[in-house]
Amino acid sequence: MKTQLKLSPKTGFPDRYSVTACAVVAVLAHHGGEWRCNEDTWNLEDEVADLLNVTKSARSREVRPNRTAWTVHLDFARTFLVNLSWMQPTTSSGRGVWRLTEALVEV
Repeated sequence: MKTQLKLSPKTGFPDRYSVTACAVVAVLAHHGGEWRCNEDTWNLEDEVADLLNVTKSARSREVRPNRTAWTVHLDFARTFLVNLSWMQPTTSSGRGVWRLTEALVEV
């Protein structure tokens, strides 16, 4: 049984700085600590959304062409994790790569 999370009535998303960031870490850790945006076998955005019960309609709302509100929400969570040193910045991991820092992968 999944725990019901409080979702924002405005966006339909959970808090990006705690719940979403932790879900990103959990999904990345489950997949070995790294995700490449062009990955064919799995998609971080979908797995985090499924884990947090974010509806498909909420995650598909576009804020500009080819950019969804859900993607922007995850980008803020990623920035938060980089600032905590839990995720490598793009300068270290490369463009389009989300990678946990070594300390988190080893836990």
